This record gives sequence, structure tokens and C-alpha cells, in this order.
Amino acid sequence: MTNALMIQTRKEVRALLPWTIGVAVTCAALGVMAPQNGILPTLRQNPGGLFILVYALGVLSLAALSMGQELTHGTLPALLVQPLDRRRVLGLKLMVLAIPLIGLGVLGDAVFPEGYLPDARRILIWGPVAAGFGLVPLLTVLTRRPMGGVVFSITIPGLFLLVGTRIYPLQDPALTFAWYGTLAACAVGLGALFVLFRRLEVAGDGREMTAGPAPRAAETAQLPGAEYAPTVRRSWIWLLVKKELRVQQMTFAVSGLYVMAALAVMVMSYQNPKYVGPSFGAISLIHAYFLPLMAGALASAEERSIGTLAGQILMPRHMRLQWAIKAGVTVGVALVLTIGIPALLTGALHKPVDSRFSVEPLGLATLCVTAMYISSLSSNSLWALLGSLPVLGAALLIGGTARTYLWRLVFTWFPYRQSAEWEFVNRAFAAKEPWVRSWIRARVAAAQEAEFSVAVIENSLVVGFLLLVLYFAARNHRTIDRNARTVSIQLAVLALFAAVAATGAFVLSRTIRLWG
Repeated sequence: MTNALMIQTRKEVRALLPWTIGVAVTCAALGVMAPQNGILPTLRQNPGGLFILVYALGVLSLAALSMGQELTHGTLPALLVQPLDRRRVLGLKLMVLAIPLIGLGVLGDAVFPEGYLPDARRILIWGPVAAGFGLVPLLTVLTRRPMGGVVFSITIPGLFLLVGTRIYPLQDPALTFAWYGTLAACAVGLGALFVLFRRLEVAGDGREMTAGPAPRAAETAQLPGAEYAPTVRRSWIWLLVKKELRVQQMTFAVSGLYVMAALAVMVMSYQNPKYVGPSFGAISLIHAYFLPLMAGALASAEERSIGTLAGQILMPRHMRLQWAIKAGVTVGVALVLTIGIPALLTGALHKPVDSRFSVEPLGLATLCVTAMYISSLSSNSLWALLGSLPVLGAALLIGGTARTYLWRLVFTWFPYRQSAEWEFVNRAFAAKEPWVRSWIRARVAAAQEAEFSVAVIENSLVVGFLLLVLYFAARNHRTIDRNARTVSIQLAVLALFAAVAATGAFVLSRTIRLWG
């Protein structure tokens, strides 16, 4: 190996290794601790679906980072003009990329939730690995956006799965068709990548540019002069909202792909009562988990990437109000798209398609706000998306462990006691006394009031935590100095608030349930 290839190898390893470790830790945490997590009930309802989403998203984002880092740092022209065969350069990038992808595939297969979609285990684990190797680099180069490679690479395996489900009514042949179709598409994409990379231009689109005849002096003299026309006065708040909506273009693209897939699934399930393919609820749940993370990741990092953040900060408007508008639009878009679109789709049909889909707005807002904080520390939306995954895994790991420990303390402080009242009621119930029914109704009403009080306390503390996260994200958004000391202090304050709030919530909850 020449010295140039050795340097490129070190560069690729240095770029991929930290994110590989983060995705691996996240997948391991979700596979082990997600069912025990009690902080976000939305994430606890379907831990298998959350694991598949984070695993596939991490693998595809890591694959997009291989070519995306050249676009982000602007080093693609320097890479293309190296005195080396481009096939060797691209082959080296793919060889380095294959190692973490295969490693994540082995890890995902080891920690895959037991009993969750056993027939689809192969395509759910190794499908993202194949797509990350054969489709994501090609789509990243074509779209010239790292996030575009992640988003559009999901559509090809999903299209094969829908076609296979349409052709084969049973689930196993459809999964087999989707698996081999994905492999064929990845092989074609890999070949197209080698052809495209050899002809890739440093600047422009590769087409020849021909200069037209220069204008004559007489023609230029007859041209009308530019006249000043005053612009229409518009509210700066409305213009800022429009700008935030433009930042979320990729988010709207993801929702558009979801609408097409959901409509296809709804039509097939409506026409065929024996349809056993991907359900509307499963697709909607994946969309609900993925969209808030993407919306939050695009909030600040996308503005830094396209270079509009400095101009916005210099606007003669209060920065807190600008950040409040950004946070409101980002969280609002995430909630409207994840809750409103499925509601409109299900309401458009006379026949309910799947009643198992249910999400909690507070849990989705938590995902979005977490991604917004990581985005305030990042200079690229793909880095923000990848950075949100280990943060989510660490939160689930710490939250699950802390929850178990706190419940043990609460049980020690307030132990259950079998009172004489319950023993008397049990004897009365065995004797079918008439007053037992009214007594049970009173106890059930008291229990419902206690549960409502506990929910209000827990949700209030979660909202307070999210507001604190948004405050720190606003400070990071408007400054260039985002050093390790500042971030460490912010994380320490957030951890202290979470510990105190969780302890208080569990103690109050236990007290209300026992004595309320």
C-alpha cells in the first residue's frame, strides 16, 4: 500500500470509528434495556420496532458518512485530483466501510429482540448492511447531500417488499423476494457507483460548456437600465417561519415517502382481507420514531451547513424570540406530520386499517428536542442525526438502571402491607355481601384520581426538563464557542435535574398510590 492510500485509510478510519462505537452502544442499550425503560412510555410500547429503527438508521447514516464527509468538509475535489486510479480510491473507501457495517450487522443479529418478527430477521438485520454498502454511497453522490443518501436508500427495499407482498400473498415468499431484490439493486448500485465515480467532475455536472458570442456594443447600449422597485413589506415573523419550513425540506420528503407507502399498504389490505405484509400501524410507528429525530437534527446544523446562521444571528431581532419560533416550528412540524397525517389517512377510509398505532406527543417531542440539542452542537445534519443515537441509547440505559434502583428504594421506604381492611373485604366478597360492589367502585375512583395525579407530576417534570434542554440548545445555537467544558457543564446540569426530578417523581408517585 502506497503512502497516499495509507493516509486515506487513516482518514476513513478516523471519520467512521467514533460513530461506529456510538451506534453499537445504542443498539446494545436498546436490545438490553429498552423494555425496562420507564421514562418515555411511547418508546416502551414497541421496543422491537424502536431497535430496528435505530439500528437501520445508524447503519445507513454511517454508510452515508463515508462519502458525505467529503461533501461536508469540501475535500471531494482534492480527493478526485489525486494521482491515483479512482477505482482504487473508491475501493479503499468501500473496504474500510464494509468492516463497521459487517460488525454492526453481527451485533444487531446478536441483540435482536427475541420473538420479534422472526421471519423478517434476515432482511431487517442484513438488509440495511447491504443497502449501506451498495445504495447509500451512490445516492449520496447523486443528491450531493449526505442526508439524501439515508432517506432515499430506504425506498428501494421498501418498494421490493410492497411488490413482493402484492405478488405473493404469503409473508415468507414476499420477504424472500424483497431480500433478493434488495441484493440485486445493491449490486447494480455498486456497479453504477464505480462508473459514476470515474467520471465525476470536481465542479459542475460534467457537461461541456460552450461560450456564446460576445454581445456587441450597440446591443448593450440599447439594453434598458435597471429600475428600483420597492419590495412588499412583510412580517419578519412570517418570513422566519417560512425559512424554518424550508430548512425542513428533507423532513417533508420523508413524510411524502411515508404517505405513498401507507397508501399502498392501505389499498392492498383493503382489497385483500388475507394481507399479511407490513401493516399501516408498523409503518406509521417507524415514521413517528424517525421523523422527530430528523426534524430536530436539521434545526441548527442545516443552517450552519448552508451558511445562513451568521446572517440570522445578526438580524436586529431578539435572539430568544427567533429561537422560540425555530423551536415551535420544528416541534410543531414533527407533531403534525407524525400524528396528523396518520389520522387523516385513517379517517379517509370507511374501514379501519390498524388500531394498534398509538403515540404520545410528549414522547415524540422529547425525541425532537433531544435531536435539536445535538444539532446545536453540530455543523452538519448527518452528524446531528448520528449523535442523537448514542444520546438516546445512553438515556435508555441510564434511565432503565436508575428506574430499577429508585423503585427498590421506594419499595423500601413505603412497603406494601396486607391490611385487615383488605382481608375483611375478601371475606365479604366471598360471602357475596351487597355493599362490596359500591366499596370497590369507590376504591377504583380513588385509584383513577391517583393515577391522574401521578401522570400530571411526571409529565410536568418532563416538560421542565425539555425546556431546560431547549435553553442550553439556544445558547449553543447563537455562539461559535461550543467547547468541551461548556458542553460538560450543560450535561452535568441536565443530569442533576433529571436525577432530582426522577427521585421526586417516584417518591411522590409512590406516596399518592399508597396514601392517596
